[in-house]
Amino acid sequence: MSISPSITKSITRNVSPSLDGVAKAVFPGASGDFISTPDSVAASITGDIDIRGDLEPDDWSAAANQGIISKWSSAGPDRAYLFYIDTSGFLHFGWEQADDTAFDKISTLAVSFLNGIRGQPRATLDVDNGGGDAEVKFYTRNNASEAWVQLGTTVLVGATTNIRDSTDDINVGAITGSTTSQLIGLIYSAQIFNGIEGALAVDFNADDYIAGKTLTSQETGEVYTLNGNVTISRA
Repeated sequence: MSISPSITKSITRNVSPSLDGVAKAVFPGASGDFISTPDSVAASITGDIDIRGDLEPDDWSAAANQGIISKWSSAGPDRAYLFYIDTSGFLHFGWEQADDTAFDKISTLAVSFLNGIRGQPRATLDVDNGGGDAEVKFYTRNNASEAWVQLGTTVLVGATTNIRDSTDDINVGAITGSTTSQLIGLIYSAQIFNGIEGALAVDFNADDYIAGKTLTSQETGEVYTLNGNVTISRA
């Protein structure tokens, strides 16, 4: 496998978190530009997983891959999962099993978002679909008021699977932090759920930002650090 690469919340958001940020993280796209939070029990998902983003890259099919959110180091075996956009606008969800086997599954269609337009991609992994296989599904929508629409067809893995319980940080806007697959553009929020439509485990939302180089998730409590030249804008 080759992988190149609201401080005050409404009751609705507290009950059913949505990807609806107004503030946004601005990623210039240089080496060292990313947002990170340390490994946690909540982020160490080993079964079904559901990953979502709300972003506005300058180019949905840029010259290099662009990370959305990941828990993935540059070298194994301590890698868990990653979600990114490739240079042709296809979505990728990758993961590594406890036995070091790594997977990189690709959407069968590219996203249809126009460059510079905000959109919401999503990936789910069902580690055991009940038929002796695992499956990955990709979805998109324009905003949180819309229903998710599956992007292309379901991607089968060939056998049941699991996700390694790694100690890697969570990175937003990159795959392996400081050097790999930096996104160029804006990220409003990114979320990881434990289970498909399951419990919210990780919630980066730029609306939680107050000041300085960190922000604390008001939903799930993790502390994010803005690295390099990443900023939060409300303009």
